[in-house]
Amino acid sequence: MDKNLILFDFSDDVIARMREEQSIPIDFYNRKGQKLVYKKESANEHEIDQLLKFKTQGIYYNIRDEARLGRNTVREEEVPTEEGLSNKKLFSREEIDDFKTGTVELFDNLEKGAVDSIFAQKTRERVGNVFENFRSQDDMKNGLVNILELIKSDDPQSFNAELAVKKTVVAMAMKTRGLNAQNAREESKIQAMVMTTMMSALFSDIGKMRMNIPTHSDLSEQEFAYLRRYPLMSYLMIAHEPSIDPMVKRNILCQRCPLPDDSIGNNYPPKKWLITNFNGMLEKHKNNPNLLRSLLEQIQLINRPVTFDEDANILALSSEYASLTSKVQWRDAFSSKRAIQMIINNSIFTYTARIMREFLDYISMSLNENQRILDDGDFVVLAIQSTKGYMYEIAKITRVSKFQSIPDVIKVADINMDVVEKAGKKILMSPRVENMKTSVRRGEYILQKDQSRRLAYAIDSEYDPEIYETLSNLKGV
Repeated sequence: MDKNLILFDFSDDVIARMREEQSIPIDFYNRKGQKLVYKKESANEHEIDQLLKFKTQGIYYNIRDEARLGRNTVREEEVPTEEGLSNKKLFSREEIDDFKTGTVELFDNLEKGAVDSIFAQKTRERVGNVFENFRSQDDMKNGLVNILELIKSDDPQSFNAELAVKKTVVAMAMKTRGLNAQNAREESKIQAMVMTTMMSALFSDIGKMRMNIPTHSDLSEQEFAYLRRYPLMSYLMIAHEPSIDPMVKRNILCQRCPLPDDSIGNNYPPKKWLITNFNGMLEKHKNNPNLLRSLLEQIQLINRPVTFDEDANILALSSEYASLTSKVQWRDAFSSKRAIQMIINNSIFTYTARIMREFLDYISMSLNENQRILDDGDFVVLAIQSTKGYMYEIAKITRVSKFQSIPDVIKVADINMDVVEKAGKKILMSPRVENMKTSVRRGEYILQKDQSRRLAYAIDSEYDPEIYETLSNLKGV
């Protein structure tokens, strides 16, 4: 058998991506190296189903094609000992200042009126310039995404624009690095896909400008319900403009729906609610051809089944990161490391496992001066999904590389994690010592080989002092 051949494990996320993109991204072989299934850009359902016929007998792929499968499956012996990251800062102050100035101008225009084709074109050009400058750099895949040091103003007049710039840059880096990690696409396709994501990020929160947003942290259920209308408000502010891509509008509407529709999680607003509202608007706006056309387009796009909504995951995650690292009226900005920890701790009911892998493995360290978020010796909570929901266990990291979503760990304890629900949002609370049962047999897991477990909570000595101290004092840990 060819030593470069690896047994394909038919994971659900890889097959789902093939179906979604209607492609077989690599060649597949038998043990002797003979091709059984050929890669194909435009593959139909039948051709993808042919691949599934080999699930029982096994089918192999070449290690050189591993990244094209859309997973960070690095074999144990190939986990790099060097981080392979660059300290080059990928953004200049002049570039970000220019982007911010244009975004402030856009937001000022939105406060007075609506987006027209001229402003839409100007915005596309500015977004395109940022992307071209980013991807033309040799260190694009591993340099520092130094946006935090360039967006630090406390000026309330430009806060919304600065938040949009930060979110757009983080979304761009996630989308670009994810595409490069997953498969080698044509340059034109990459550019089109990244531009759609960036335009979606830039316009995603504009609806808040027309809303009376609460300025305190302890929101009532009514305030939550009101705030959760902002994706619809953002869409309505650009729905009339035909020069803006329908997928941008669709992404804005679905930006807070990163999980599949049948998941128990924090998606909002419900897609059925959006469709009901749109159907009600059709008669009201029958004399507005541009808006009517957009409403009909969005009804079709929202109704289209999507196994993994990559842009919704990217928009939701980049929005949370931008918000947590920004100072608001009721709290100071969190550090980049703490913000990423909080994203991990909020991930189970908010993001797909796949987007968390890509975020932690391809961009998190670049947002944190190349410093790890998780390190050897740290304690984490792992979640194991069952038919009744999630079970949780505490583990200690024994080895981690820059691929932080797949550390080697040793189990320390089982734990019942408290989940609270506030205004329809599920929140995983800090683990409590009284909910913990230490393990007599401490199993060791290599998470790159064990996809039944995913990171659910990063235990921090400052923010979780009681359980951190208890774990640190356990014998043999």
